[in-house]
Amino acid sequence: MAVSEAVLIARAQAGDHAAFETIFNQYQPAIYRVPLGHGRFAVVDATEAARVSALRWHLVKGYAAHKYRAGGRVNTLYLHRFILGAPDDRDVDHRNGLYLDCRRENLRLATEAEYGQNRQRANRNSRTGLRGVYWSPRKKSYVGQVRLGKRTRRQSGFATAEAASEWARATRREHMPHSPEAAGGRR
Repeated sequence: MAVSEAVLIARAQAGDHAAFETIFNQYQPAIYRVPLGHGRFAVVDATEAARVSALRWHLVKGYAAHKYRAGGRVNTLYLHRFILGAPDDRDVDHRNGLYLDCRRENLRLATEAEYGQNRQRANRNSRTGLRGVYWSPRKKSYVGQVRLGKRTRRQSGFATAEAASEWARATRREHMPHSPEAAGGRR
């Protein structure tokens, strides 16, 4: 039988520690902010707070990281790898593409190929600004391109970059199970 909140508050005010803990657990945030300095923070599950707060974390190349000395050299431990206890031969993929969101539900062990499928944006040097789309001067049209393992699928003849992008998104949705498109959207 569930006890009402008013009864729990009255019991806690009277010194009942179990009632206080019940109230605390109901309202404690499910996430913990990991300070990285300069007002920045990463997010982990509240259940990881004690483990994570034992180390000092910083922002390194867009990721939350802890620097430490071992064997006479400086090593880097990344928060997302620490949370999952990831082996050295596996990558850790952030499902939503936010590298400071290190909640377990957002992390998964992945192969290099699976990790690559979850890219969120076009390459830095993309002239169209769209992932998997480029202009072909020879064909005088936009081309959609998707790399599937060692093979590349291309479709040309698109009048607009947006049409080529839609083809590329549909191809990734169909053939790349770890892509943002297969996960239900463009994120």
